[in-house]
Amino acid sequence: MYDFDAQLQVGIHGEHALDAFFAPAWIISPSTAAEQRRGIDRHFTHRETGEQLTVEYKTDYVAGRTHNAFLETVSVDNPVEKPGWVFTCEADFLFYYIPSDGLVYVLLPSRIRHFVGHLSHWRLPVSVPNRGYRTWGYPVPLRVLERQAVEIIVI
Repeated sequence: MYDFDAQLQVGIHGEHALDAFFAPAWIISPSTAAEQRRGIDRHFTHRETGEQLTVEYKTDYVAGRTHNAFLETVSVDNPVEKPGWVFTCEADFLFYYIPSDGLVYVLLPSRIRHFVGHLSHWRLPVSVPNRGYRTWGYPVPLRVLERQAVEIIVI
């Protein structure tokens, strides 16, 4: 069973690792609670150029073992369905981090939404049980996710 509190700790650990990795080149500031609800975790400002962008972080420890990323389409299915991060991410980039592999897949949220739209034609979503609800999404082989990435960073 998926445990929200345990997953929150996984996410926090991933956030610290990613912040530390990107900090030499970028000034990184956390988003507000309202921005987090819109799928924005961080604001990046490039130290040399001043370029600004927003980023959503996802950390997946299971993908290193299963070789599948989980693209969440429904965050909570009960009592009222809440869309998953595939549909709610408003960041410029989504960083999908696999700690065991030391890889960050840099994804464009719009491209992932388009990709998931095609998945629904040939693959059924799977559910992950939690206390009182389920999360739904698509397990996608990392080699397939790799083709959707604009960049893969080794950390």
